[in-house]
Amino acid sequence: KQFNRKGKGKIEKHAFAKKVWYRLLSPPSFEGCHSIGWIPGNKTIGEKQAKDNVLGRVCEISFADLQGNNNKDFRKLKMQVEEVEGNSLYTSFHGLDCTKETICKVLKKRQSLVDIWVDVKTQDNFILRVFVTLVTTRKNNQKNKNSYAQSSQIRLMRKKISSSLTKKARSMDHTTLAKEILNESINTPLKNIADKVYPTNALIVRKVKVLKKSKIDVRSLVKDSKTPHAKTTAAKKQIKEVKRPA
Repeated sequence: KQFNRKGKGKIEKHAFAKKVWYRLLSPPSFEGCHSIGWIPGNKTIGEKQAKDNVLGRVCEISFADLQGNNNKDFRKLKMQVEEVEGNSLYTSFHGLDCTKETICKVLKKRQSLVDIWVDVKTQDNFILRVFVTLVTTRKNNQKNKNSYAQSSQIRLMRKKISSSLTKKARSMDHTTLAKEILNESINTPLKNIADKVYPTNALIVRKVKVLKKSKIDVRSLVKDSKTPHAKTTAAKKQIKEVKRPA
């Protein structure tokens, strides 16, 4: 860079010279706990500690990278930093998302796109907002090219799917619910409910947002992260170790 006369002779420091690198560890409840990368944080300056700059930070990773294969490359897992120990960051579940292309590839002309969202409370007192998207299709032996659902049918589908999700979430913890969404085992029952009102072509649980968390036991989280897991060993064979940036 060019400096003015007053700043001539000064040595410019790189912005990352004031940073500390932390190893990010995935939540132990999803495919075991293993290192997935490094993230920077500001060093201790004055009374503000370095760990305060990364506590509560939300990170996002493709579930395919976490799992070690490309079967779920459209899914994204969000995690929040709960504890800092040395240069390691221990995280917990903070939500799910999917790529925009997942929704776009099921869209066609002459059909209805129905968006549904519902706030559910799990068995471990997590409050989650679940977003569901479904697309209608033509009935059997239908001659008309259009497959638009009536507004009354859309309201009924929203009501039934919201009721089913609320009842299902009440009987399981947030980890089990998230795993069912990732495995897409929850899609078929919801699609069957919607099909009774109007035929659907596809149903996708596109997003899960954490509105409120119950109190997390940090000691238990760190202990579970350090405990060897069968899935962790298998995943490490497929996932390349991420080296610390220079």
